[in-house]
Amino acid sequence: MHRNLVLILSLVALSYACSISCGNKACCADSNAGEKCYDSKKNTCASDGSFTLLCPYGNEICNKAFCYDPTQNSCQTTSTGADILCGVSEGICNNQCYDPTVNSCQILPNGNQFLCRVQEKLCGSTCYDPAYNTCYTTSTGAKLTCSNQETLFCDDQCIDTVYKVCLNDKSTGKQKICDSKSIRSLN
Repeated sequence: MHRNLVLILSLVALSYACSISCGNKACCADSNAGEKCYDSKKNTCASDGSFTLLCPYGNEICNKAFCYDPTQNSCQTTSTGADILCGVSEGICNNQCYDPTVNSCQILPNGNQFLCRVQEKLCGSTCYDPAYNTCYTTSTGAKLTCSNQETLFCDDQCIDTVYKVCLNDKSTGKQKICDSKSIRSLN
């Protein structure tokens, strides 16, 4: 209701801003095309407060550039301040539209955004599916994803325990990866 009242007041104010006579039609001071007469049953003089366009009836303005039907689309503001046209139920992530039923917007502590599938999580700057992968933090703090088939994380690497073993080197205090066949031959 409030939005409609603002639109009506904007139309009244805009109709007085025109210097041309439109008879029984309304006048729109279009920011691009200048003063235009229009049939208010077919068109709307849409304004965002500082910019005005003559649009099809019921439309609104996006990015001070074009008209859009708010029942079909939404005008979203990106992190850079630009407006882009998205679907009516879409969100915005990393300056692009996305469907929140398919994707999720993951945000790093530094504010960077990443678009991942709904079931995925973020490991560093990589999307991964926890059903198939695990996220590990290396000794340097970097993030690494390993396949869940690679069942062990050793010496900052993913290893498959069918083929490799992880041993603690007592002399250095570090982990060492060995071929599982060579360990079996020692027995």
